[in-house]
Amino acid sequence: MEKYEKATAAAVNASGPGAFRGYAARFLNIDRQGDIILPGAFNGAIKEFMADGGMVLADHQNKTSAVIGTLIDATEDKNGLIVDVTFSATKSGQEVRQLVKEKAVRKMSIAFMAKKPTRIPDAQIRELWAKYGYIPSESQKKLARNGANLISEVAEVLEVSIVPIPRLS
Repeated sequence: MEKYEKATAAAVNASGPGAFRGYAARFLNIDRQGDIILPGAFNGAIKEFMADGGMVLADHQNKTSAVIGTLIDATEDKNGLIVDVTFSATKSGQEVRQLVKEKAVRKMSIAFMAKKPTRIPDAQIRELWAKYGYIPSESQKKLARNGANLISEVAEVLEVSIVPIPRLS
């Protein structure tokens, strides 16, 4: 198994007091690490992560003061893994909440252990896109020329973070 940290460029909107919803991961796009995640990849692992407390961190910091909220729901749609998060009432939780409200911080990232990632060539990437009806941007088409690491199953979700700039491993 390999550890991966994924980021999405999805905007996270503050909705209601102390909560937000956003994409922790996007499906079928090739990310900055050259990985492509299939729909359904998080099915088992996200349930275990939530059962273990589903902590949400600020900027991948692995310390108590960086815990800014808790996952209350996680579902997959055709675009990716959507998470609903409640902010902690702590000072750090409320500071991040304010940054989200101001749209100063709008990205999310997820770190996970992938089961058996497979390197696939451009032709297979294009077949996947066609199969799922994904319409790639020009930059995605360029990235596909180099192939990608296909992530079809996630063994373990390590953390979900809200981040100003997605961290790459």
